[in-house]
Amino acid sequence: MESRLRWRIICTAITPPLILPRNFTMPLAIDIISDVVCPWCFIGKRRLESALELYRESNPGSAEPKVTWHPFQLNPDMPPEESTGTLT
Repeated sequence: MESRLRWRIICTAITPPLILPRNFTMPLAIDIISDVVCPWCFIGKRRLESALELYRESNPGSAEPKVTWHPFQLNPDMPPEESTGTLT
């Protein structure tokens, strides 16, 4: 048996289960890595908005999910003159 797996089994066996109070709520944190020019990222953004709306409806009174956006550049080698969005 691999030593990491053995260690995980031992730790699981000796660690008591975590019992949380019924009113314990953990805030939902979502990190999004997205490119603003990516059409699939836009579709994902719309789906996330729909999912968050569903979450709010099914969990009234719960903490608002924290969404953090992180930039990602799909094509870092693109020359600056091509990134203006104008057609010639």
